[in-house]
Amino acid sequence: MSVDDGGVSSALDVLERALSSTSGKPVPRDLLHAALRSTAEALRSGHDRETLKTVTTRDRVVGALARFLPRALGTLVRRQLGETMCVFVTVEGRALVPLLDVLVSTMTTACKEAKASGAENTKVNVLSCLEALLGKLGVLCSSRLGDFYALSKACLKTSDDAAVRTAAVRIIVAIVRHGGS
Repeated sequence: MSVDDGGVSSALDVLERALSSTSGKPVPRDLLHAALRSTAEALRSGHDRETLKTVTTRDRVVGALARFLPRALGTLVRRQLGETMCVFVTVEGRALVPLLDVLVSTMTTACKEAKASGAENTKVNVLSCLEALLGKLGVLCSSRLGDFYALSKACLKTSDDAAVRTAAVRIIVAIVRHGGS
């Protein structure tokens, strides 16, 4: 799975096809990982920098990345998702706020669903993405640190899943680290 012209639109097409290819059934993790990696490479390449700067394309990327959050992802796919988000924000700086808004909104919904099916997957995925963003972009995320703290604390209180609790503790540590600066 590669992107023909290295363009953002082509990469997004591949990503969206990977997400919708199984019509509700689980998508093979290697397919998701490859689609995310090709999207990150297309974003990094900079061929379509002007296309990426359009609001429509930016919203399309945010929407595609958000569609990964409720899925059961393996560690490698989760890391690649966080990396792709970091690359996206680095290339298109105005994307940080919409991306953080989607992550906070998704996490808030997952926390309300508590033990519902898929909520724990969503929590782990969102927390991993937040960890990646805080790790690479730290200070740029400072306006939302209070939200991240509240959501992480809620996960610690409501979740019995060890992966969720571990990810929540990592976010709190990152918040403390970046909160001082």
